[in-house]
Amino acid sequence: MKSIYSIREFIYKQIIPILIIGYLMFVFILVFFWNHISQETIKIVALQGVTARSRLLEEFRTIYTSEVVNKVIPYGIEVTHDYKLKEKAIPLPATFTIELGKRVATQYKNAEVKLYSDYPFPWRKKEGGPQDKFESEALRYLRKYPGKTFFRFENYKGQYSLRFAKADKMRESCVACHNTHPQSPKKDWKVNDVRGVLEILFPIEPVLQKTRSLLYKTLFLFVAIGLVGLIIIILLINRFRDERDILEKIVKQRTQDLEKTNQGLKETQSQLLQMGKLTAMGELAAGMAHELTQPLAGISGFTSAMISDIDSVAANESNKLLKDFKTDLEIILKETKRMTILIDDIREFAQISTTTKEKIDINQSILAALNLFTEQLKMHNIILVTKLSSDLPLMLGNLNQLQQVFINLFTNARDAMSEVSEKRILTVSSNKSKDQKFIEVIVEDSGVGIKNTDMEKIFEPFFTTKRAQKGTGLGMSIIMKIIKGHNGEIALSSKPDQGTKIVLSFPIK
Repeated sequence: MKSIYSIREFIYKQIIPILIIGYLMFVFILVFFWNHISQETIKIVALQGVTARSRLLEEFRTIYTSEVVNKVIPYGIEVTHDYKLKEKAIPLPATFTIELGKRVATQYKNAEVKLYSDYPFPWRKKEGGPQDKFESEALRYLRKYPGKTFFRFENYKGQYSLRFAKADKMRESCVACHNTHPQSPKKDWKVNDVRGVLEILFPIEPVLQKTRSLLYKTLFLFVAIGLVGLIIIILLINRFRDERDILEKIVKQRTQDLEKTNQGLKETQSQLLQMGKLTAMGELAAGMAHELTQPLAGISGFTSAMISDIDSVAANESNKLLKDFKTDLEIILKETKRMTILIDDIREFAQISTTTKEKIDINQSILAALNLFTEQLKMHNIILVTKLSSDLPLMLGNLNQLQQVFINLFTNARDAMSEVSEKRILTVSSNKSKDQKFIEVIVEDSGVGIKNTDMEKIFEPFFTTKRAQKGTGLGMSIIMKIIKGHNGEIALSSKPDQGTKIVLSFPIK
């Protein structure tokens, strides 16, 4: 036990250095994996794009051969490599592919489309064969595996590029021409023989740089959020330490004083300690709300600015990755706004203030809470029965606060039914009261129920019937405060081993 206590004391005293070291390690690992994932993602996207372009070029060449070349030959039009020097001539399919590659290179800087072979025609002897190690390896590999592709990411002419090669197979319509042409270097071609290789060279360095820039901005946002969180935690720890020291001194002093008095003052001591807890929680909640509001506002503003930047970039070029980043940033913005609402709720509980209310559908708040709780019910084998009236009028209320009420009620019902071995049923219903003056929401469970001696204390702060470390005793007191803030009433009925029924009533205005 001594060793465990020593370890706990060491962690308590050194918690701030431990958090800082952990944060730095997290940032280092995040940067490493972020860079790796971004590069691999760009490679995958580039490979998919080049594969699609190769199929397009292949199909285009096939259509050119069958729909153009074969149809113009009977009309005396010559199909030749030097078509530019002749009046009635069009390019060979291979020549046409090469010319198309040159056009592509002018549209996309440093991109190339190549066609090369072990058996080039005499007029392409110089540039028609393999020019480097990659081209030689591609020819050997694709002759052995003509149905596959050969690609590599490497530096080419000073830029990191994707080199993608695909077998150029002999088509049926081309066999006769190649075998009978007087200058053909090979005259025993067969259908599907590997005539050569079609290579597409696509530089990904510019895309990589632009994408990394956007990725690092997003990474900076995550690091900034983590740093803000770390600073807040350190501030809270320091504050907790100070308060702990003060409280320890106060408790010790009061204990010494109380030990000198009679036994009857123990109840008074308990009440004072309870009031101290409420006061400390109120101060802590208010302080947290104040310290979290400003950084969250900064995060929200920075995220909105990044979304605008992405929109301006996306307007000039289509990039799926940018759209994905925009979606991620919109999620961050949405969650930041949700955190702001939750902080306002904490501030609301800590001190009395006005609450923004609007006309809402009470069923919408119930369903939103159930959506968050569905998986919890499944995990505990709880059957959910909903009976929500569809003709309820709108009521004046705060949707988020009411959702908090229902989540607390569902949590209590789940915990109560977790101690029951069978017949776990949660029933949630809504309807108008008999006199048509109130909207009633009824939450009923088949749990262990509540003892009669505990019924009168159930709405007191810090009172709980749950086991230690499973409940704070604040849930029902928060529910009561929110219901009263909506001019509503709450009625509770329960018996041991017969479940609990809670009826919330809201006035119709």
